[in-house]
Amino acid sequence: MSGGRAKTWKRRETLAPRPTIFDTPTVALTASALGGGRPPALDFDLATFFATSARGRGYHATTFPSFRALSPSARMRPLPRFAFALVILGALAALLPACGGDLPSTNYPHEKEYDPRQHEYVVGVADELAVTVWKMPDLSENVVVRPDGTITLPLIGELRALRKTPTQLVKEIRGKLAAYVKDDQAVVTVEVKVINSYRFIVSGQVVRPGPLTAKYYVTVSEALIMAGGATRFGSPERTVILRADGSGKVRRIPIDAKALAEGRHLEQDLAIVTGDTIVVP
Repeated sequence: MSGGRAKTWKRRETLAPRPTIFDTPTVALTASALGGGRPPALDFDLATFFATSARGRGYHATTFPSFRALSPSARMRPLPRFAFALVILGALAALLPACGGDLPSTNYPHEKEYDPRQHEYVVGVADELAVTVWKMPDLSENVVVRPDGTITLPLIGELRALRKTPTQLVKEIRGKLAAYVKDDQAVVTVEVKVINSYRFIVSGQVVRPGPLTAKYYVTVSEALIMAGGATRFGSPERTVILRADGSGKVRRIPIDAKALAEGRHLEQDLAIVTGDTIVVP
């Protein structure tokens, strides 16, 4: 009986997996600890992944961000060099979002952006203006800004109104009327009757992309709601506003629209300026 037991013991010892220790700084994993079977998914450790793949110890990455370690009895062929390189690149690419830190929108100075709600209205194309000269109805007129940005007034003729405030237009109209009317009698007012030039675009992964208009200033969150919100394929946390300055140079303003929907980072809920394009990637 003792000889039979010794023989059985020797056989089991022969079939038992040979201990293998991976000299990684964070994980020491032995094949004998696996018990010769397939263990549950283990937390991914990049150093262990490099060591096991490079040394061909029979451990193969099957999923990410976790991998399954196969026992030596189910050992797989080592990966070819090019396939191993692709696996490494894929692992690094998957790790980048987690290691990239905050989104670009977190560190952007949104408080320095232009807020049209805090400034006088700027006249645009298709806006309807009421120009009134006190006690001179013949010189008063309701006009619409043409596509070329000009309006036509009695005595004055053509006048450039595009990108000017009502205050600027009053001053310019009064100066041109001075040649026909005494200055103290030329009491001029310019009223914006109808706003038709406030237009912007919402594009990308939204339900209803395209140009939008409003009669009042809207914010980023309101504009996205008008466009139906982001689709399930969109990344609202990486929303961008494309805004052109006076020289025509376009700037990119990062917006975390997902945080806005959750009531966070409300400083990013900027007022949309005429001509803005909101892109949801």
